[in-house]
Amino acid sequence: DSNPVAIYGGMKDCAAIDMKGGIIIIPCTASENPSMLIKPQYLPDDEKAVSLVCVHDYFFALSSTGKLFVSERKRDNIKLVFKRVNEFKRTKIIQISGKDRHFLWLTEKGHVFVFGDNYYGQAGIDSQKYFIDKFTEILTLRKYKNTNVYANSFNSFFFKQKMDKYLHVGQLMTKHSFWIQIQKKEWKFLCSCWNTK
Repeated sequence: DSNPVAIYGGMKDCAAIDMKGGIIIIPCTASENPSMLIKPQYLPDDEKAVSLVCVHDYFFALSSTGKLFVSERKRDNIKLVFKRVNEFKRTKIIQISGKDRHFLWLTEKGHVFVFGDNYYGQAGIDSQKYFIDKFTEILTLRKYKNTNVYANSFNSFFFKQKMDKYLHVGQLMTKHSFWIQIQKKEWKFLCSCWNTK
């Protein structure tokens, strides 16, 4: 008996997390067999999933203890094999976000990492690299204590604690992407997006 408590959409597949931290994959092929029973899957070592990202070829899962897991997406098989991301065994992850083919995550220390598409500069790093194939830190964000990350198809948002009293708008980062800082009363965020000029 599985009761979903959170649902996550993806470009092809969807997923849910149940009350026990199990992951329920809803594949794009579910409409071909709507009566098929989909059972929850679990992370290794009794870790409980608290957040998911369903990007084009991968599922990423964040556990309740801050561990990051990944499983490759296989079209004809809803059975996923989650493996711990070795590069972050000594790092606590506090948030993950992804859309289409690009994925972000935030560490406890406020560092932001990216993987995947960068065609529109949405990764916030060298716009000559259209795909980031290694887990890469966005070093320009290291000077901030980032508190939240949000990935969208063509841009990314990075919320940070209030650290200074000035506002930068349209600071050029690379040939095709730029950073915008927007200040509100208690928070600021940075946006990496495509420069259309």
